[in-house]
Amino acid sequence: MFWRTSRFELAAARDLSMRDVFRRPLAPPHAQFEPMLASSPHLAEALQKVTTVAQLVLLVPTGGSQGPSGSGGGTGDGQTGAAEAEAAAAAQGAGGAPPLVVVNTHLFFHPFAPHIRSMHVAAMLEEAAAAMQEWAAAPGLQPLLAGRGPPTPLFVGDLNSDLNDGIPGVVELLRSGRLPADYWDWREGAAFRRVGVLMRFCVWGKEEGEYAEEQQQQQQQQQQQQQQQQQQQHEQPTLPLRDGHDFDPPAASPSAPLEAPSSAAHGVDLTAPFALASADALATPYTNYTSGYKALLDYVWHDPQVLAVSRQLPCPPPQLLGGFVPSPRFPSDHLAVAYDLVPRAAAEAAAAAAAARVANTAAANGGCQVLPALPERAAGAAAALRSGGAALLPAGTGYAAAADAASPEGARRLAALRGGSGEGKKRAAVLAVADCADVARYCQVDGLPAGLLGSLIPGPVTVLLPLAEGAPLAPELLQLLLPHGGTGKARAATAATVIGVRVPQCEFTRAVARELGGALVLVSAVDSSSDGSGGGGGGSNSSGSGSGRGQEALELLECGDDLLAMCSVAYDGGRLSAPSRDGPTVVDLSTLAAGAPPASKDDNSISGSGSRQYKILQEGAAGGGVAAILQGCFGLARM
Repeated sequence: MFWRTSRFELAAARDLSMRDVFRRPLAPPHAQFEPMLASSPHLAEALQKVTTVAQLVLLVPTGGSQGPSGSGGGTGDGQTGAAEAEAAAAAQGAGGAPPLVVVNTHLFFHPFAPHIRSMHVAAMLEEAAAAMQEWAAAPGLQPLLAGRGPPTPLFVGDLNSDLNDGIPGVVELLRSGRLPADYWDWREGAAFRRVGVLMRFCVWGKEEGEYAEEQQQQQQQQQQQQQQQQQQQHEQPTLPLRDGHDFDPPAASPSAPLEAPSSAAHGVDLTAPFALASADALATPYTNYTSGYKALLDYVWHDPQVLAVSRQLPCPPPQLLGGFVPSPRFPSDHLAVAYDLVPRAAAEAAAAAAAARVANTAAANGGCQVLPALPERAAGAAAALRSGGAALLPAGTGYAAAADAASPEGARRLAALRGGSGEGKKRAAVLAVADCADVARYCQVDGLPAGLLGSLIPGPVTVLLPLAEGAPLAPELLQLLLPHGGTGKARAATAATVIGVRVPQCEFTRAVARELGGALVLVSAVDSSSDGSGGGGGGSNSSGSGSGRGQEALELLECGDDLLAMCSVAYDGGRLSAPSRDGPTVVDLSTLAAGAPPASKDDNSISGSGSRQYKILQEGAAGGGVAAILQGCFGLARM
């Protein structure tokens, strides 16, 4: 286990062997499992063969904590620095980061033994709770822990528990703090005592190499019996394990239905000392990815009353993975999971301070109402836009003013905000839809390779595509959406009407579009001398200060007075987890989407480029990743 020494100090550590924990007689915290072990010798034996361990580490924040964002230093932007200072002050006022008790493990896998994982996790949680109490009372640790509040648990690791066939017992226990005796994991575990020779003498030696020598004599003694059993079975194909390895044919697998947990040997009512939350809300599609098996196996669990997730490392799309991992691009057999966690009290204090500041600014600029960007408020936001109003929304890479794309009144409001139709600086405008499948309602996509759009969006990417015939847009919006306002040389250089479209990574804004039943138009607060279709992500410098393209507004309080005056309501999504303040990446796929033939060598216009080419107009937050996907996965050439 590694930690950043500038942020945390190691106060205590403990290694936990599951063989020791389940060696009989069981210690009092685990005595609830004694009837199971007494009734199932195979289970008791297995628990002494499995070498699963856990690390328990107490990490205490150092005095160098730099606020809830977890980043050091400012950006050089005065407005941004003030926001970070405010957040840091709020964090200090809320007591700063709490001490962490990190439980790190890699759980055992066997197709007939999900209950072993549940038992191990239950024991680890009990041991972690006991360690937290012990360490909190230890005299030698008092100077480190004084004034910091109680430690909070983090449970992390490869849990070998996927969601493909339902919620496994491990996940249910962690998320609810309880696992009933009739849960399906226990029923599957009832077959464990009947898999006999195959399980006891083949699997342990194969997976737990440490015991191969110890079991060699037993295996030789049982070899004749195994051969007789295998001869009685029809020839069966190799059964792939969920981690990508092979498992011997299930010659001794039970053919009868699994027994119900009618005895103590089958199920136990478990109550954990913590009810935790998965940092990804169980939304990550996979961390193990092969041609025959894709599953979420790796987790980070935290106490949601103490910590909040501020941002996470995106999961790579299938096109980038190339069919399986490990691979030259992803050399591990599991994908990385990474999250920024902040103290909830500090985050709420910072959000409250920001909301108060925004409310004061809004009151002086037309009385813009400030509401939290909660899922239950998406319908209200959609109703306001449907009536021709404008709203300030968190759009992923920054805050942006939004209107209904089918509303002429909304178009007029955003046109006034965007500015005149000249070729100078403009705020970027972009079409935003709820899901990748919605893009085809507004744009031509027939020429795009299958899966290309889905590999780019949702995310911090604006894609330039030809406008579809009959797209349900207010005519007044075209001047907002066309590059450079659709005038002058840019319009003449475009063979077809091309617009920018996004699927924001902000779930609230996507929910508003779903409630609306159509697209939004987002207008950035950023003055831009680059392509007018570029951003639509929001931004600072709305008053015109700064030069070139301003940096994106990652907090509502960074939005300018003109935005607040233009919008009747603003939805505060807190500090956005954009990877940078550079706005979205803007990529032109218009020629490819339209299926146009390659151009002559002397044609330098975007629309005249070869049909297997693309152009990045703005590097933004994801330029390198977009180029890698388009070139490495789809064979496109960059102009």
